[in-house]
Amino acid sequence: MQILALCDYYDGVAVGGAEVVAREIYSRLARDSSVKITVVGALPAERWKSSRGCPGGNPRRVSVPGKDLTGVLGAQLMIAPSLWRAALRESQACMPDVVHINGLHFHSTGVGIRLAKKLSLPAVSTAHLAD
Repeated sequence: MQILALCDYYDGVAVGGAEVVAREIYSRLARDSSVKITVVGALPAERWKSSRGCPGGNPRRVSVPGKDLTGVLGAQLMIAPSLWRAALRESQACMPDVVHINGLHFHSTGVGIRLAKKLSLPAVSTAHLAD
């Protein structure tokens, strides 16, 4: 099974709740050698520059630079103009069976829904709710 996952702020070192849950979900799924996971998401530009992707790992991380608007808006939000192209490219490379969307107020949520619809794939979403 091939899973294309969309999760912003996912870089292996983030400690936010959604990222911790995403790491747990993907590490458990990856225990099954027949499951391959590619996680596509945006990172704030400064973290993106220092990010060490996992080109051959499972899950494999593909990150693009994003503009974190959390401080401006008072709610966690990042936009990444190149996210759609990266997600489409990775979907063509891995031919996913399902799209997993890990977030709620992230740019990757909209990209994941749009991608699943375009490719006629099922989409599963894990929503993270805050107070």
